[in-house]
Amino acid sequence: MECTYGQPKYLFPPREEVHAHIVHFVEDCLNDGIVPVLYAYRLGKAQEAMKLLGNRNIPVAVSKSVYDTAKLYEQAGVTFGQYDLFAGGELHNTVLIGPWNIKRQGLLDGITKKRTAALTGWALNGASFRFGSDCAFPLSDHADFHGLIEYVRRAEPKKVYTLHGPRSFSKHVRAAGFDAEPLPLKPMSQLNLL
Repeated sequence: MECTYGQPKYLFPPREEVHAHIVHFVEDCLNDGIVPVLYAYRLGKAQEAMKLLGNRNIPVAVSKSVYDTAKLYEQAGVTFGQYDLFAGGELHNTVLIGPWNIKRQGLLDGITKKRTAALTGWALNGASFRFGSDCAFPLSDHADFHGLIEYVRRAEPKKVYTLHGPRSFSKHVRAAGFDAEPLPLKPMSQLNLL
C-alpha cells in the first residue's frame, strides 16, 4: 500500500476546516485587492479548489493543464462554476489556480499584487518554505497516518507491503496486529509477491 504520510506526525485537520481556511485566505486577498494564487496539482486538488470557490461564486482563472483536466471532469458530469483559462497578464478580483510550475512558466509575471498558497499535505511539514509560497494549507488526496491505519484495519489483509512513504510505517501496521513490511527496494520485475 502507498503510505506517503505514514508517520504519526501527519494528522490532517477535518477537510471542512481546511476548506474554511482556504476560503478565508482567498477572501482576505480579494478584499485587499491582491490576487490569491493557489498552487495545486493539476489533477484532483486543483479541481477541488475550483469547486470549493465556484460554489461560493468566487471568480477563478486556471492554468492550461488545470483547464484541460477540468474539461475532462465536466465530461464526467462535474460542475465547477465560473472559471476561465489564464494565459498570463494581469488579474483583478479573481483567484488563480495552477501547479507550482506556473511560476517558472512566467504566468505570474504580469500579476503585480499577489499572495500565494500551496495546497498540499506537506503543509504539516513546512511546505510554504519548500514550495516558495506565502502560506500552505494541508489539503491532500492521500490518507493521513490515522487514515492509513484505518484502511488496513478495514481491509484485514493477510500481508501488507508498504511503499512510497517511510519504511518505518510497516512497524506501525505490525503494531496494529498485521503482517507488514516495506516493499524491497528492487525493480518490480524481480519481486515474487504471490
